[in-house]
Amino acid sequence: MNKAASGLHYGASPSVEHARLAVQSAMSKLGDQTVASVLLFLSAGYAYEPQAAIREAAKCAGTLQVFGCCAKGLITDQEWLIDAEGAAAMVFTESAGLQALNILEQQGKAVNQVLTLTSPNAADIALSSTNKTQLGAVVTDEYGHGPFSLWQSGQIVEREYSHLGFAPEQELNFIRSDAIAAISAPLQLNKANHFTLEQIELEPALSNLGRYQQEVGELLCAVSSSNDPGFIQQGDYELYHVIGGNADMGTVSLSGSVRAGRYLVWARREPSTAQENLQFELDQFQAQHKKAPEFAIMFSNISRGAEFFGGKDKDLELFQSSFPDTPLLGFYSNAEIAPSTQLKQSVCHHHSALFVLGV
Repeated sequence: MNKAASGLHYGASPSVEHARLAVQSAMSKLGDQTVASVLLFLSAGYAYEPQAAIREAAKCAGTLQVFGCCAKGLITDQEWLIDAEGAAAMVFTESAGLQALNILEQQGKAVNQVLTLTSPNAADIALSSTNKTQLGAVVTDEYGHGPFSLWQSGQIVEREYSHLGFAPEQELNFIRSDAIAAISAPLQLNKANHFTLEQIELEPALSNLGRYQQEVGELLCAVSSSNDPGFIQQGDYELYHVIGGNADMGTVSLSGSVRAGRYLVWARREPSTAQENLQFELDQFQAQHKKAPEFAIMFSNISRGAEFFGGKDKDLELFQSSFPDTPLLGFYSNAEIAPSTQLKQSVCHHHSALFVLGV
């Protein structure tokens, strides 16, 4: 018996009908099983007034346990949408046990993995408010500054983040794929002043950059989270955009603050690298598990998706090729939340695709 199923409905403008029909579509795939909870993602047009759509989803599913958020674009195993208004829903049976984390803890249930949804405003608080393994995403919006709407148990969450859990017997796993192609070896950062790189490998930062910047276009700098030069392979880095250089000072400006003593790699985003990385992770998962996931929750960075891949969401296509019968729900995110390999605690990743898998 299936534990979960997904549904999608959309149109030109926000409507409570989209929520109802998305839930109905998902429920039809569960047969006569009772729905215990709903994960509901609404498009950005609902952000100012999502409550009516949430109520409609709860009424249709016959449960007040409705969780989710608004986001710029929605994803299901049926299709993805980015320029329409609608609702994507995944319905769960009681055996999955989706519930607010604080309720599960009050019931004395041991939850080690948390599904985290958060606005950009609350991301730091969300990550620091529990020591459990967190998997999830930072939500997107239409204008870059809100409003950010999240809900749990059918009610809007004013603090702008939500921690959810599944039943202890429902194991979660995850796959995360980067889109980053290194164009340099790991380099020692000798001197830095907050957002400014001053000296790399004992030479002016701008001179060092000039050795690798052969093409015009977006350039990124991956800076290690520790002093381990193997950080790229381990995924333990912060990713910053290169803003520009100062020829007089020989410095390079980044979009974030860094510390001397770390390693860095000059890098670019490449669709081919993204696909290779995801296929490798999918193959690894299949080699380690005897059956397909029972459900998947997908968070794909807003910088990926169809625009990145020339008109098709090839991340979604790769996943469906590997697991054609797995119900999937997701949205395009500002950042993806998952553990880093070396440090173990959950952090925000960028330009990645994350699949949270019920196994």
